[in-house]
Amino acid sequence: YNFVKEAKMTFIEGELEKLDWYDKQMVRLYFYENLSYRKISDLTNIPKTSVYNSINQIKNKIKDKI
Repeated sequence: YNFVKEAKMTFIEGELEKLDWYDKQMVRLYFYENLSYRKISDLTNIPKTSVYNSINQIKNKIKDKI
């Protein structure tokens, strides 16, 4: 059993809970619903570059804390 992986997943889940509503929705659509940047953009009417930038900022924030 990989305790390090389990600890990282628990940490990431905790960090996701701290996100504001907008970032949580971006994470949900991209990672949990497995939608593309384009599909998220189409569904939300948010420009694709904004969706991309938001998701990458979230990923980078979490990576920096690990």
